[in-house]
Amino acid sequence: MPVPAPPAPAPFPLDLRVGQITSATALSKPGSVLFQVDVGRAEPVSIVASLPSMQEDGGADGEWTARLVGRKVCALLNLDPIAVDGRQSEGMLLVADQLKPRPLQILVECDAPVGSVVAPKGGVVLLDGQASRKVVQKQRLRVGDSGAVRRGEHELVAGGSVAVRAERAAVGSVVR
Repeated sequence: MPVPAPPAPAPFPLDLRVGQITSATALSKPGSVLFQVDVGRAEPVSIVASLPSMQEDGGADGEWTARLVGRKVCALLNLDPIAVDGRQSEGMLLVADQLKPRPLQILVECDAPVGSVVAPKGGVVLLDGQASRKVVQKQRLRVGDSGAVRRGEHELVAGGSVAVRAERAAVGSVVR
């Protein structure tokens, strides 16, 4: 008797895109960074993120942010813009929050073309206006085996096939 395929994932309410960091500037609040991210639009989007554990791992001011330029990341774009540390943030970058063996934030990365849609494999993106941070939490994104980011039993992929990863994060780390 054939094994039934897992059910298709529920519709995905997040506008996640592969973006490439074009600049990263440390702000006055420790660990806060203003990113310019190319997501395939005419202009890059500005995203402010607080990444204090990355700063601790990164060395002197300016060194750790310079190493982020050029990375391909997952940018959430259907959030209402907000002011963070005096700057306008037009989205958010996905990070894995690893708690053990020590707290660490790891950028979720993907080596797909800039602008590629990120969704659960085999799933459908169903955008219904702006998302909230609570909607992101309800997706219960976690790091699975081999660093793959998952929503339940479904792996997140970009462009339908390229895996989304948080390579150094521990299995079970929350992705937000």
